Amino acid sequence: MVEYCKYLGIAKIVDPTLVDAQASAMGLTAHEGAIFITIPEMGLEGDNLVYCRYGLSIPYLRVKVGDKLWVEPTIKKQRWIFTSFADCAGRVEPSSEGLVFEDDEYEITIDKTSKTMTIEIIDNASIINLVVGGSGEIRLSSASASEKYVLGDTAKTELDKDEDAMTELQTALSTWVPVSTDGGAALKTALATFLTKPMADYSNILSDIIKGA
Repeated sequence: MVEYCKYLGIAKIVDPTLVDAQASAMGLTAHEGAIFITIPEMGLEGDNLVYCRYGLSIPYLRVKVGDKLWVEPTIKKQRWIFTSFADCAGRVEPSSEGLVFEDDEYEITIDKTSKTMTIEIIDNASIINLVVGGSGEIRLSSASASEKYVLGDTAKTELDKDEDAMTELQTALSTWVPVSTDGGAALKTALATFLTKPMADYSNILSDIIKGA
């Protein structure tokens, strides 16, 4: 009977480019999501790196250097997979880099250091970025986007004031009957209602939260 058991591994090489290079140097074929680890309790430390394939139940989760993982052999300890994280709850602090989910079409990054969440979606030749910062700001194109978006409801309220005032002005001018030698008194009377209309205030129509460009 074959006995299967899990060992505690430590992630050492996780960057895909570096993994490919290390695998090539060792004469191995690299697979998507694979990493190199050490397994101290088996004496595999230092330069004794173990090639370990992705076995997490959640796809596209990027492992960080130093993460502790439960790993297990699949063929006479010649092939290894990592199946879950170890020692990552309670008082143990997660990686300061946060979490990254990615594939060829999207990337979702939760960065603890900058307190941001970035969603990047690659659609053909275009890239859609959404960055939510710790300040509550949402940036729709890049983390440095600064052009403010217009607040629709606020802008409409102010534009409605302009429309109302212009309608009243048009009515007043179209119904005004000039009176000779009155010094403009008739015109002033015709414009009385228009002159009481509130003027639009566009000083608050830009969002301090949603930014782009």
